[in-house]
Amino acid sequence: MAKRRSVSGPDARAAILEATVALLRERRTGGVTTEEIAKRANCAKGLVHYHFKRKHQLIAGAAEQLWNARAAAWSGALGQSDPQASISAGWQLLEAEASSGTAAVCAAIGLGGDELVVQSVNDSRRAFTAALTGATQALLRRMGLVPSVAPSDLGALLAATIEGISLQLGSGAKPDVLEQAWAAFWVGLLALTRRA
Repeated sequence: MAKRRSVSGPDARAAILEATVALLRERRTGGVTTEEIAKRANCAKGLVHYHFKRKHQLIAGAAEQLWNARAAAWSGALGQSDPQASISAGWQLLEAEASSGTAAVCAAIGLGGDELVVQSVNDSRRAFTAALTGATQALLRRMGLVPSVAPSDLGALLAATIEGISLQLGSGAKPDVLEQAWAAFWVGLLALTRRA
């Protein structure tokens, strides 16, 4: 059996972050060790410490990466040319986030006591909400609608709904009931709009 090459150089930092994100998703919590991360990244533990002096710096970086990827995925899902396709793509993304552990770890990682990690999650959550605000406004424009409330309120409402439904899906709630809740959310959101 051929031995895998150890990661090094400029790719090491990215590989370490990627390994951390994968482990966090699997565990659905922030509870990973530096040894596990090094093994998953196929590098020496010292290389992890070289790139991230403290473990909380690594977890904060992984949290930022998770939330950035989440914002990009949601912007893409809501960016479909057909509004119904956007809503359907959102439901599929909710299911994917629940099954991959993304939703659970995004919620859990910010509950730790480390100030840097909590700050990273809070900053990332604000950026996520801002991305959803922009994506929602664009979706409404395609429908010939404008919000009758502050657009940021719609983004915050969508972010809270996404987090709630994806966590319920991840905890074993019935998908068909939650899919109905997702559809009802959109009816409620549309009630907060008017013709452009």
